[in-house]
Amino acid sequence: MLTGCRKDHGYQNSGTIIGADYRKCMCCGGWFIKIENDTLRFQNLPEGSNINLTDVKYPIDVYLDWNYPDPQCMPDQITVTRMELKK
Repeated sequence: MLTGCRKDHGYQNSGTIIGADYRKCMCCGGWFIKIENDTLRFQNLPEGSNINLTDVKYPIDVYLDWNYPDPQCMPDQITVTRMELKK
């Protein structure tokens, strides 16, 4: 019963989307996200996410599951597999 009350909803991490990556290079683009002490970058929201990044005010607090893609184009690149807004 206590596991149903977890504040992290069973996600791997919580993080903060801090803004878009407007750089113009082959591996650039997407959004910057701060997870713990690291600033990383993801290209796409996962399917089923309740987040709209078109007209938002940053920062945005989220819960997420993620991993490093293989191959990795840049060392800060991650793939987000599940994400939802913190409430």
